[in-house]
Amino acid sequence: MKLTVISIIILTILFTSCTNQFIDSEEKAIELIKQKFPEFRDYPSDEFAGRSIETQTTAEGYYLGFIIYGSGVPIADATCFFVDKKGNIKQDKYQPKELINEEIDLVTCS
Repeated sequence: MKLTVISIIILTILFTSCTNQFIDSEEKAIELIKQKFPEFRDYPSDEFAGRSIETQTTAEGYYLGFIIYGSGVPIADATCFFVDKKGNIKQDKYQPKELINEEIDLVTCS
C-alpha cells in the first residue's frame, strides 16, 4: 500500500515537472501553441488566404493571434491565445466589433 502511494506521488511530481514550461519569449509561446494545436502549424503563410501571427507581450505573458485574411474582408477569421510565463494557455475566437475590421485587438480577440 505504501509503495503504491509513493509511486503515485513520484509519478505526479515527474508529470508536473515535465509539463510545466517556462515561457520567456514570443517564439516559445508560438511554438507551444503549434505543439498543442496542430491546426496552427502552417502559420504564417502567404498562400491564397494569407495567414499571419500577431503578438503582444505583457509582463504576465504573451497574447497571440493566428489570423486568416479574406477576399473582400481584411480579417476572415482568427483565433487568439494568451500564454502565461508558466505555459498555461487561454483560447478565444475572433469576434469582430464591426462588420469589417482591419485590425484585431489580441487581448479581447475583437
